[in-house]
Amino acid sequence: MVHCQDLQPFPAAILARVTGLSKGRILYDAHELESEKNGLTPFRSRCVRFLEKVSARWLDGLISVSPSILEVYRELLPAVKGTLILNCPRIWPSPTGNALRRELGISSDVRIILYQGSFVPGRNLEQLLEAFRNENNTDRALVFLGYASRTSASRSLETAIKDAAADLPNVFHLPAVSPERLSEYTGSADLGVALIEDVCLSYRYCLPIKFFEFAMAGLPIVVSDLPEMRRMVEEYECGVICRSRAPGDFQKALDEAFSGDLVAMGARARRMAEEHCWERQEKKLLDLYDEILEMT
Repeated sequence: MVHCQDLQPFPAAILARVTGLSKGRILYDAHELESEKNGLTPFRSRCVRFLEKVSARWLDGLISVSPSILEVYRELLPAVKGTLILNCPRIWPSPTGNALRRELGISSDVRIILYQGSFVPGRNLEQLLEAFRNENNTDRALVFLGYASRTSASRSLETAIKDAAADLPNVFHLPAVSPERLSEYTGSADLGVALIEDVCLSYRYCLPIKFFEFAMAGLPIVVSDLPEMRRMVEEYECGVICRSRAPGDFQKALDEAFSGDLVAMGARARRMAEEHCWERQEKKLLDLYDEILEMT
């Protein structure tokens, strides 16, 4: 069986089946809504959708990472069985320690707001910086834990973050840490932010791994007003929904979060993450593998 993660290996796997070079089963793993990704031109979007539709007869299974994305694929590829496999980490130990405070010199009376992941457009990073540049947030610190991708736009964002960290006393930058140490750093924050911009359908329907990483670390989460993250936050009452991209609304969302019971929200976030942890997702994936390989 060939497990195709996203679109890139998909054409090669289909070509091998069509030409008879391989009889392997094909599982299409769409981490995003591939025809509606950020930055795609209308022509490329149509090409991706055409490729997915014409290749459906050779697909033996489809998985995706959010209910909304999976529903789109079920309409596009009705003959292919779709399975929801969420981007959740394994169960982490309950967070202890103060890695961020220790490494960045943040005092214990300052609340830490954490962004973690790659510095790429579409995640409201500029607006977050603007919010902290314009307000006197002496009791709050904004930490960017991550890295730039290879694009010039991403590198420009990283430069802006580093410049802000050099100029502003309450903004900090920390390079990405190893996956083995991530829980130590994430768990030493007070609040996580996952502020994805509604610039394409793939982003609108996203349910990103950082959302579940924050939850597994027991952090309340401030999220964009997008359907899947909003649904989870409302169901578990584990965070605050930011209603717009305006820096002032970011501040209002942070104020709302910090005026609430952070401990209770964090505990509910942790419960959400445990109920959807990778140990449960993995079982669904292995069952799907068995089902596909048993096909005649």
